This record gives sequence, C-alpha cells and structure tokens, in this order.
Amino acid sequence: MAASAPKSTPNLFLVYVTDVDRATRFYSDLFGMSPEMVTPRYVSFEVAPGMLFALWSGRAETVTPDAPRFSEVGLMLPGSADAVDALFEQWEHKGVTVVEKPHDEVFGRTFVVADPDGNLIRVSPLDRGWDPDELSVFPTAAGRSREHPEFESVPPAGFEPVVKADLL
Repeated sequence: MAASAPKSTPNLFLVYVTDVDRATRFYSDLFGMSPEMVTPRYVSFEVAPGMLFALWSGRAETVTPDAPRFSEVGLMLPGSADAVDALFEQWEHKGVTVVEKPHDEVFGRTFVVADPDGNLIRVSPLDRGWDPDELSVFPTAAGRSREHPEFESVPPAGFEPVVKADLL
C-alpha cells in the first residue's frame, strides 16, 4: 500500500527584501514579534504553530521599491472598524509608508502600508467564519460587530468555520 501524501497546506509566507537586517527590524517593531531563525539572507518568524512568515534577500537584485506588487502580507484583526483605525494610528506614528489610508471595502475597514522595499501590508477585519476565541494565534475579541450593515452576511449552507485543529 502506498503512503499517503502529506497535507499540503501553505505554511511559509516569504517576502523578498534587499536588506534583511533592516527588514527584520521593521517587521519586529511593526508586528511586535521576534525572529525564530536568523541567517545573513533569511529570517523567519513563527506566526502560528508550524506557520512561518519569512524575509529573504536571495533575490535582492530583483527587489525594488517601484516594482509592481501583486501580493500583500495580510493582518486580519478581530473587533470592529475602530480596531483597524486604532492600529493605523499606531503604525502611522511609527512612520510607516502609507499606501492607502483607512477606508471601507466589501470585506470591512482596511488600510495598506508598505515596508522599506515596497512590499504591501494590508490590515483588515477577520473574515466571517473565523472565530478568534478558537484560534490561539489571535487575541480574544469582545465582539465582532460590523459598523456597516452591508458587511453582514450569512455563511452559505454547509459552511464550516476554520478552527485551530484545521490549521495544524
């Protein structure tokens, strides 16, 4: 009998940077976390058990701040639009490069900033179906009410929320 293939869930999110030391300081300060592994060209942060966010300068010659960006690092916050606005104010005081100021989108309140290499970081509310009380990687939220009724939705029939065990 053939062995079954391992579960193929993404568990490494890699961001290309030109200066690993500068990027490590930036992300450590912005996200309030310390690296798990540090090498001259690669630094990783464990963002959940078995899930890494990493910085890599192995392709530094292709990274320029003016290069078009087709992906974003995402940070989903529990709570209301006020939580998104509060984090924007904190990050703005840190001097981050603001790409999009807080505004409302179909998925809720959001904003986008850029790291020193131009990589985009989007902050938004947790998607519907995520229960921050069941995910140890997110702080517990007192409430998840949206301030805009058009953002309220009912999950489709058969929808199963993601729980901590599904991420392992």
